[in-house]
Amino acid sequence: MLQTLDDLLLKLSLLGVQQVLCKPLAENDNSKQQIYLGGSFDVLQMLPFEQVKPYNTGKVPNFKASLHFYWLDGDGKSHLAPHTQLILYPKYPEVRLSGFLRGCTAAPNELMRPIL
Repeated sequence: MLQTLDDLLLKLSLLGVQQVLCKPLAENDNSKQQIYLGGSFDVLQMLPFEQVKPYNTGKVPNFKASLHFYWLDGDGKSHLAPHTQLILYPKYPEVRLSGFLRGCTAAPNELMRPIL
């Protein structure tokens, strides 16, 4: 059972994690608007993403890149979040994390609902 930050860090280390990144969530960081990671593409230097591919949804194309992302449950068991991706918006520019809840039964859906 993961009860402390030290428990979590030990478990992550045993899973082969070499670096832990933390981001305080803002009110608009939710499942509808995704998680805002930064106002430039510099954040990409910290994340092990796969090939960046164009995604044409409007006049200016966006780009997407898959991530190998997992959730840990309270017992420390890892669960793949298979649809996790980065969305790169060159118009703004900004990077958002998306799809990290979809397809993963252990994802904390209730914590990521928009505030009403």
